[in-house]
Formats: sequence, structure tokens, C-alpha cells
Amino acid sequence: EDFSVFNDVKFSYGFENMDYKKKNYKIPKDFHYLNNFFPNMRIILDINHVYTNDNSMELIKEFYNEFSSSISEIHLSGFLKKHDPLFITKQDFLIKSIMLDVLVIIESKLPNLDSVKDELKYIKSVISLATNGQ
Repeated sequence: EDFSVFNDVKFSYGFENMDYKKKNYKIPKDFHYLNNFFPNMRIILDINHVYTNDNSMELIKEFYNEFSSSISEIHLSGFLKKHDPLFITKQDFLIKSIMLDVLVIIESKLPNLDSVKDELKYIKSVISLATNGQ
């Protein structure tokens, strides 16, 4: 609530959109409010959080239309209960919703090294198919 804590910060920072469990900062309107305080703000767009607020994914289009130049990072994971592995959820549409060339952080909760490899392989295969028009 008190944004003055950022007044003397000497490092870069951004604001992440929140999931369905939070009260605020879930939709673009909330970020317009933040933009009043931080005209050069950066946004971390969490695709999982967008999905929990709007499973039609229309909300992500709003974020891209209104804030594409402010989005500096994307967080990616599937959603069944939390940040589930995409190679398990098979929610290709979440991967395909990435429309910016920015840093992508894979936030899937993975139990072991083999799962990390499986997740990366799955994400790469979905991206490859999408970019080759399949």
C-alpha cells in the first residue's frame, strides 16, 4: 500500500501480476494504477497467474496490448493446483501465449533433475511446433 518504500531503491525492480488468490494486481487496470506511481515500471507477466484469473486467456491479450513495452520477464508454468509441470499438464496454450522476446523463467515445481530435462524438452517441442506452423 505504501509505495514510498521504493523511493530510494538503487536497483531495478518490477511488479508481477498476481494469481486468483490475491485481492489486487491481477488485471491490467491494477497496473495502470501502479503506473501513476512508477511511470517507468517493469512488469513480470506470470502466465500461470493470468490463467488462474481468466482461463479463456483473453486477459493476456489485454496485458500485451496495454503493457507490451513494459513487460521485461515472463514466468511460465502449468496450472492444475499451483505451478505444475507443463510436460504433465499438457497446457500447450500457455506456452503458445508467449508473444514477446523477453526473458522467460520456467517456474514449474519439479521434483528431480530428470523432470527438469523433461520440462525443458516439452517446452522446446511446443515452441518448435508452433514456430513451424503446426
